[in-house]
Amino acid sequence: MTSCPRADFQPACSLALPALNSLFEVAKLRAGASEKHPPQIIYFMLFGLGLGCSLLAGFGTANSSARSLVHMVLFAGTLTLALYIVTDMEYPRLGLIRIEAFDHFLADV
Repeated sequence: MTSCPRADFQPACSLALPALNSLFEVAKLRAGASEKHPPQIIYFMLFGLGLGCSLLAGFGTANSSARSLVHMVLFAGTLTLALYIVTDMEYPRLGLIRIEAFDHFLADV
């Protein structure tokens, strides 16, 4: 506000300052949102849920005489993939899904 001249450029400054303020606010909110992660207990509960589902699926196949290897591998793979994707989406700069390509927009601003 102090760098805006009082006489000729006051209307331009009154339009530019709210836009700059909202730009800084959005950048601060984005930085805060990138540091917000669920507590560790959520990951332990996901692991426990996967272990419990595997236990129940194992009890279900224990009574049948013919165990299907395809079903067991498919179940384990699906569960592993789901847990990996949840973790990868939570930490987008560490896993296979990368978002560094979008950082140039923030650098350009």
